[in-house]
Amino acid sequence: FPSHDRSCTWIMPELPWSANVSNIEGRTAWAKPNSFKTFVDDAWTKVPQLQKKKKIRIVIAGHSRGGKAIANAAKYGGLCKVNPEWILWSDSTYGHWLETAWQHCLKDIPVYMEIYFMAGTETQASVKRFEKNNSSLLVDINPLRSPWYHGKIGNTIIQMSKLFNL
Repeated sequence: FPSHDRSCTWIMPELPWSANVSNIEGRTAWAKPNSFKTFVDDAWTKVPQLQKKKKIRIVIAGHSRGGKAIANAAKYGGLCKVNPEWILWSDSTYGHWLETAWQHCLKDIPVYMEIYFMAGTETQASVKRFEKNNSSLLVDINPLRSPWYHGKIGNTIIQMSKLFNL
């Protein structure tokens, strides 16, 4: 987003090989202290034109298992140190990932979160739990139904987001 002074980090640790292995539990992004901040700092040094901007707005999008990466980045301290402006959850709120990220730091910073999920699935159950304990006006929850499906959400999440309406 160079014309808008935005940089975008797409969190997608569910790489093509993940479909071909039986155990991907140990293969998770940003599961060490401050590793997400280190990742962002390293990316920053590789893009000199960003260093000239007066304000950098960090947008984080996580699809599917990317929700676990977001949760880890929050849990291990790096996520909120980079002060993201926007977090986009793309059918990625399995288990307690959303609640983990919220409790570890997201509740303490002014971050806008868009949450898209398939209605009637495990991701819906976790969003409903989250809604019971959250009244933040910075959270926008979007249930999706057929003809949407998991892969279609991931392939179009950036266009579906309100991010480009700023």
